[in-house]
Amino acid sequence: MSVRVVGADVEDADWARLFGDHGDRAGRLVILGTSGWGRTLVSLVEALNRWGASIELLGMIDDDPQDLDLLEPINTTFLGGLDLLDGLDASFVLGSTDIAQRRLHDRRATSAGLEAMTLIHPETALGPDFTVGQGSVIIESRLSIGVTLGRHCVIQDTRVGHDVVLEDFAWVENGNTLGGDARIGNGAVLGIGAVVASGISVGSDAVIRGGTVLDSDVPNGAHVRGLPGSLDREA
Repeated sequence: MSVRVVGADVEDADWARLFGDHGDRAGRLVILGTSGWGRTLVSLVEALNRWGASIELLGMIDDDPQDLDLLEPINTTFLGGLDLLDGLDASFVLGSTDIAQRRLHDRRATSAGLEAMTLIHPETALGPDFTVGQGSVIIESRLSIGVTLGRHCVIQDTRVGHDVVLEDFAWVENGNTLGGDARIGNGAVLGIGAVVASGISVGSDAVIRGGTVLDSDVPNGAHVRGLPGSLDREA
Protein backbone atom coordinates (compact mmCIF):
# COMPACT_ATOMS: atom_id res chain seq x y z
CA MET A 1 0.00 0.00 0.00
CA SER A 2 1.35 3.41 -0.96
CA VAL A 3 0.21 6.17 1.39
CA ARG A 4 1.50 9.72 1.40
CA VAL A 5 0.64 12.03 4.29
CA VAL A 6 1.39 15.71 3.75
CA GLY A 7 3.13 17.16 6.78
CA ALA A 8 3.38 13.93 8.79
CA ASP A 9 6.65 12.23 9.69
CA VAL A 10 6.06 8.49 10.17
CA GLU A 11 9.11 6.52 11.28
CA ASP A 12 7.99 4.04 13.93
CA ALA A 13 7.71 0.51 12.51
CA ASP A 14 5.06 -0.63 14.97
CA TRP A 15 2.83 2.34 14.18
CA ALA A 16 3.20 1.68 10.45
CA ARG A 17 2.33 -1.97 11.01
CA LEU A 18 -0.85 -1.11 12.92
CA PHE A 19 -2.07 1.87 10.93
CA GLY A 20 -0.10 2.17 7.70
CA ASP A 21 1.86 5.34 7.09
CA HIS A 22 -0.89 7.82 7.89
CA GLY A 23 -1.82 10.27 10.58
CA ASP A 24 0.14 11.85 13.38
CA ARG A 25 0.91 9.64 16.36
CA ALA A 26 2.74 11.80 18.89
CA GLY A 27 3.12 15.33 20.17
CA ARG A 28 1.45 18.03 22.23
CA LEU A 29 -1.99 19.08 20.97
CA VAL A 30 -4.57 21.80 21.57
CA ILE A 31 -8.11 21.77 20.20
CA LEU A 32 -9.34 25.15 18.91
CA GLY A 33 -13.02 25.24 19.83
CA THR A 34 -15.17 23.82 22.62
CA SER A 35 -18.13 22.62 20.54
CA GLY A 36 -19.51 19.10 20.40
CA TRP A 37 -17.08 18.45 17.56
CA GLY A 38 -14.22 19.53 19.79
CA ARG A 39 -15.34 17.01 22.41
CA THR A 40 -15.54 14.36 19.68
CA LEU A 41 -11.89 15.06 18.91
CA VAL A 42 -11.05 14.40 22.56
CA SER A 43 -12.54 10.92 22.17
CA LEU A 44 -10.59 10.42 18.94
CA VAL A 45 -7.30 11.29 20.63
CA GLU A 46 -8.11 8.84 23.42
CA ALA A 47 -8.81 6.11 20.84
CA LEU A 48 -5.50 6.78 19.08
CA ASN A 49 -3.60 6.62 22.36
CA ARG A 50 -5.22 3.28 23.20
CA TRP A 51 -3.87 2.00 19.88
CA GLY A 52 -0.32 3.04 20.61
CA ALA A 53 -0.13 6.77 19.90
CA SER A 54 1.31 9.16 22.46
CA ILE A 55 -0.56 12.40 21.91
CA GLU A 56 -0.58 14.76 24.90
CA LEU A 57 -3.82 16.73 24.82
CA LEU A 58 -3.15 19.99 26.64
CA GLY A 59 -6.74 21.20 26.45
CA MET A 60 -9.09 23.45 24.50
CA ILE A 61 -8.67 27.06 23.39
CA ASP A 62 -11.54 29.33 22.32
CA ASP A 63 -12.32 33.06 22.39
CA ASP A 64 -16.03 32.26 22.76
CA PRO A 65 -16.20 29.03 24.78
CA GLN A 66 -19.45 27.06 24.91
CA ASP A 67 -20.70 24.35 27.27
CA LEU A 68 -17.64 24.37 29.51
CA ASP A 69 -19.51 22.23 32.05
CA LEU A 70 -19.40 19.39 29.51
CA LEU A 71 -15.60 19.30 29.56
CA GLU A 72 -15.35 17.98 33.12
CA PRO A 73 -16.82 14.51 32.35
CA ILE A 74 -14.21 14.01 29.62
CA ASN A 75 -11.33 15.25 31.81
CA THR A 76 -10.44 18.07 29.45
CA THR A 77 -9.21 21.52 30.45
CA PHE A 78 -10.30 24.85 28.99
CA LEU A 79 -7.05 26.80 28.69
CA GLY A 80 -8.27 30.23 27.58
CA GLY A 81 -8.48 32.39 24.46
CA LEU A 82 -6.61 32.36 21.16
CA ASP A 83 -3.97 34.76 22.52
CA LEU A 84 -2.47 31.70 24.23
CA LEU A 85 -1.34 30.44 20.81
CA ASP A 86 1.52 32.94 20.69
CA GLY A 87 4.65 31.10 21.78
CA LEU A 88 2.80 27.82 22.44
CA ASP A 89 4.83 24.65 21.83
CA ALA A 90 2.09 22.40 20.45
CA SER A 91 0.20 21.38 17.36
CA PHE A 92 -3.47 22.19 16.83
CA VAL A 93 -6.64 20.72 15.41
CA LEU A 94 -9.81 22.65 14.62
CA GLY A 95 -12.69 21.95 17.01
CA SER A 96 -15.36 24.14 15.40
CA THR A 97 -17.97 23.08 12.83
CA ASP A 98 -18.42 26.57 11.38
CA ILE A 99 -16.36 26.83 8.19
CA ALA A 100 -15.67 30.57 8.51
CA GLN A 101 -14.50 30.10 12.09
CA ARG A 102 -12.33 27.14 11.07
CA ARG A 103 -10.58 29.29 8.46
CA LEU A 104 -10.11 32.09 10.99
CA HIS A 105 -8.70 29.77 13.65
CA ASP A 106 -6.35 28.19 11.12
CA ARG A 107 -4.99 31.60 10.09
CA ARG A 108 -4.53 32.60 13.71
CA ALA A 109 -2.74 29.38 14.68
CA THR A 110 -0.47 29.26 11.64
CA SER A 111 0.45 32.93 12.09
CA ALA A 112 1.56 31.99 15.61
CA GLY A 113 3.84 29.33 14.13
CA LEU A 114 1.81 26.24 15.04
CA GLU A 115 1.36 23.27 12.72
CA ALA A 116 -1.89 21.34 12.39
CA MET A 117 -2.08 17.70 13.48
CA THR A 118 -3.74 15.09 11.26
CA LEU A 119 -5.98 12.62 13.12
CA ILE A 120 -7.21 9.39 11.54
CA HIS A 121 -9.28 6.92 13.55
CA PRO A 122 -7.56 3.51 13.75
CA GLU A 123 -10.65 1.75 12.35
CA THR A 124 -10.51 3.77 9.12
CA ALA A 125 -9.67 1.78 5.98
CA LEU A 126 -7.39 3.56 3.51
CA GLY A 127 -6.79 2.48 -0.07
CA PRO A 128 -3.47 2.85 -1.90
CA ASP A 129 -2.12 6.21 -3.07
CA PHE A 130 -3.88 8.20 -0.38
CA THR A 131 -2.82 11.80 0.24
CA VAL A 132 -3.95 13.98 3.13
CA GLY A 133 -3.13 17.54 4.16
CA GLN A 134 -2.33 18.72 7.66
CA GLY A 135 -5.19 19.10 10.12
CA SER A 136 -7.62 16.74 8.43
CA VAL A 137 -9.69 14.34 10.53
CA ILE A 138 -11.09 10.99 9.37
CA ILE A 139 -13.36 8.90 11.60
CA GLU A 140 -14.29 5.28 10.84
CA SER A 141 -14.56 5.64 7.06
CA ARG A 142 -13.59 3.56 4.03
CA LEU A 143 -11.51 5.24 1.35
CA SER A 144 -10.74 3.63 -2.00
CA ILE A 145 -7.65 4.06 -4.19
CA GLY A 146 -6.23 7.45 -5.11
CA VAL A 147 -8.19 9.63 -2.67
CA THR A 148 -6.80 13.12 -2.00
CA LEU A 149 -7.70 15.36 0.95
CA GLY A 150 -6.56 18.93 1.42
CA ARG A 151 -5.95 20.70 4.72
CA HIS A 152 -8.50 20.59 7.54
CA CYS A 153 -10.95 18.26 5.79
CA VAL A 154 -13.37 16.19 7.86
CA ILE A 155 -14.81 12.80 6.87
CA GLN A 156 -17.05 10.82 9.24
CA ASP A 157 -18.41 7.31 8.71
CA THR A 158 -18.37 7.66 4.91
CA ARG A 159 -17.57 5.49 1.91
CA VAL A 160 -15.30 7.31 -0.52
CA GLY A 161 -14.79 6.02 -4.07
CA HIS A 162 -11.67 5.99 -6.19
CA ASP A 163 -9.81 9.20 -7.06
CA VAL A 164 -12.11 11.45 -5.04
CA VAL A 165 -10.71 14.90 -4.19
CA LEU A 166 -11.68 16.96 -1.16
CA GLU A 167 -10.31 20.48 -1.20
CA ASP A 168 -9.27 22.38 1.94
CA PHE A 169 -11.91 22.70 4.69
CA ALA A 170 -14.39 20.35 3.00
CA TRP A 171 -16.72 18.75 5.57
CA VAL A 172 -18.43 15.39 5.03
CA GLU A 173 -20.94 14.35 7.68
CA ASN A 174 -21.89 10.82 8.78
CA GLY A 175 -23.26 8.24 6.37
CA ASN A 176 -22.30 9.85 3.05
CA THR A 177 -21.36 8.00 -0.12
CA LEU A 178 -18.99 9.67 -2.59
CA GLY A 179 -18.73 8.06 -6.01
CA GLY A 180 -15.46 7.72 -7.88
CA ASP A 181 -13.87 10.87 -9.33
CA ALA A 182 -16.17 13.16 -7.32
CA ARG A 183 -14.70 16.51 -6.28
CA ILE A 184 -15.78 18.40 -3.16
CA GLY A 185 -14.81 22.08 -3.17
CA ASN A 186 -13.11 24.25 -0.58
CA GLY A 187 -15.34 24.65 2.47
CA ALA A 188 -18.25 22.68 1.01
CA VAL A 189 -20.44 20.86 3.53
CA LEU A 190 -22.24 17.55 2.91
CA GLY A 191 -25.01 16.79 5.40
CA ILE A 192 -25.83 13.41 6.91
CA GLY A 193 -26.58 10.63 4.44
CA ALA A 194 -25.94 12.52 1.21
CA VAL A 195 -24.97 10.66 -1.96
CA VAL A 196 -22.67 12.18 -4.59
CA ALA A 197 -22.66 10.31 -7.90
CA SER A 198 -19.43 9.46 -9.70
CA GLY A 199 -17.73 12.35 -11.45
CA ILE A 200 -19.84 15.07 -9.80
CA SER A 201 -18.24 18.32 -8.65
CA VAL A 202 -19.52 20.26 -5.63
CA GLY A 203 -18.46 23.91 -5.66
CA SER A 204 -16.64 25.79 -2.94
CA ASP A 205 -18.75 26.73 0.10
CA ALA A 206 -21.76 24.82 -1.24
CA VAL A 207 -24.09 23.20 1.30
CA ILE A 208 -25.66 19.83 0.49
CA ARG A 209 -28.55 19.07 2.81
CA GLY A 210 -28.80 15.70 4.54
CA GLY A 211 -30.24 12.89 2.43
CA THR A 212 -29.68 14.68 -0.88
CA VAL A 213 -28.71 12.65 -3.95
CA LEU A 214 -26.52 14.59 -6.37
CA ASP A 215 -26.42 13.59 -10.04
CA SER A 216 -25.28 16.96 -11.45
CA ASP A 217 -22.60 19.49 -10.61
CA VAL A 218 -23.24 22.10 -7.90
CA PRO A 219 -22.03 25.72 -8.32
CA ASN A 220 -20.00 27.59 -5.74
CA GLY A 221 -21.98 28.68 -2.70
CA ALA A 222 -25.22 26.95 -3.70
CA HIS A 223 -27.54 25.17 -1.23
CA VAL A 224 -29.00 21.92 -2.56
CA ARG A 225 -31.55 19.45 -1.20
CA GLY A 226 -33.82 16.66 -2.36
CA LEU A 227 -33.94 13.44 -4.34
CA PRO A 228 -32.57 14.15 -6.87
CA GLY A 229 -30.83 17.27 -5.58
CA SER A 230 -32.19 20.64 -6.69
CA LEU A 231 -31.14 24.19 -5.87
CA ASP A 232 -32.60 25.38 -2.59
CA ARG A 233 -30.70 28.66 -2.64
CA GLU A 234 -28.11 30.07 -5.04
CA ALA A 235 -24.92 31.76 -3.96
